[in-house]
Amino acid sequence: MIATFFSLQATRIGGLALGYASIVLLSRAAGPAAVGEYLFLLNSVIVIGTLASLGIPTLVQRLGAELDGDRIGAGTRLALRRRWPVIIVISAIGVMALLALDREHPLTLTGVAELAASAAAFSLTLVLVETLRISHGPRLSEAQRNLIRPALIIILLIAGMNAATAVTLGVLGALLLSLWQARKVMRQDPEGDEGLEAYVAERGRDLFTVFVLGALVLVFGAMDIVFFGLLEDEAETGIYGAASRYGMLVNVALLAGNAQMVRHLARVASTDDTESWQQLRRQIRVVRLSSTGLLLTLIVAFPIYAWVLNMPATRLFPYFVIVAVSFWLQGVIGPVNMFLMQAHEAGRLIGYHLCGLVIFGLVASVLFVHPTTFALPLGIAAGANTVKILAWLRIRRSRGLRI
Repeated sequence: MIATFFSLQATRIGGLALGYASIVLLSRAAGPAAVGEYLFLLNSVIVIGTLASLGIPTLVQRLGAELDGDRIGAGTRLALRRRWPVIIVISAIGVMALLALDREHPLTLTGVAELAASAAAFSLTLVLVETLRISHGPRLSEAQRNLIRPALIIILLIAGMNAATAVTLGVLGALLLSLWQARKVMRQDPEGDEGLEAYVAERGRDLFTVFVLGALVLVFGAMDIVFFGLLEDEAETGIYGAASRYGMLVNVALLAGNAQMVRHLARVASTDDTESWQQLRRQIRVVRLSSTGLLLTLIVAFPIYAWVLNMPATRLFPYFVIVAVSFWLQGVIGPVNMFLMQAHEAGRLIGYHLCGLVIFGLVASVLFVHPTTFALPLGIAAGANTVKILAWLRIRRSRGLRI
């Protein structure tokens, strides 16, 4: 278990390292404004693509509680049936809305087409990654999720392509590779599997709720760079983005743990399986120790990171502290959000996210009353951790589980 955890963690850190290589390249070649443009475009694709996936990756996770690798492809095809046109529509509408709000990126047909194709490709890749996780194991799926896209983007940037084209081709290339890896699995015919459609329908009965929840999560999660880019200029966005992405390294412990925890969480949430619960607790302890170690290591190494970027440490450090401590706290609390999702308590989790949104709004509104760029990241951190704490308290009260 520990060996698998650290191999997945290494994969995530490797992917982030490739992302940082892009940041360093752009920062040294063209300055913070180029970094800000790149991160805004990339995170816009991630945010819109995640929303456009309509919660289907979570549904595939749920299907994994019963379906093995020989049936998960058929289940995925059923989940995607009649939904893929909506993925394309949401991708296009989301891109047009963001570009219309952004004063630094013109709303052009070419720009919309590039980013919409990227968002739709990212959305489908999310679904296929979860299918690969069940059919081929977590190592391949985590490599696909974390290494392929940033590797392609850095290669394209080194070749001299602009940020928008590099992001588009990198995301599309990652989709093509995931399709090739899952080609045998996705050929499975759902029509010949008796009872599969009923099971998919049962596990996806609150899929719309999951979709709404995903929209709320992105407001004070992955959308931080997008919000920041809409409110600040590209140079300040680059400084915040470089600092916050460094702070996100703390989160790789929780994410690597989640890659192992999905099936255990599903079984504990549905049956209170004792063996799965014991495995889950051991994994959570490893995540907590790893998160703490990463936080301390990043603080010590921060001056080196600022020097490599050729950006002032005094400008970067406050943003880094806000993001890193927030992710450390989430790692310590554990995968409580995922537990409530697997237990079909998504409605309750949406209520918690609404509370988080209120807190986010109250803190972030300081940006307009008394202008300070720190208000937005502080609001995001406060909102996200409020959700985690409320979910943790709910599990302790209702299930007696001490995560």
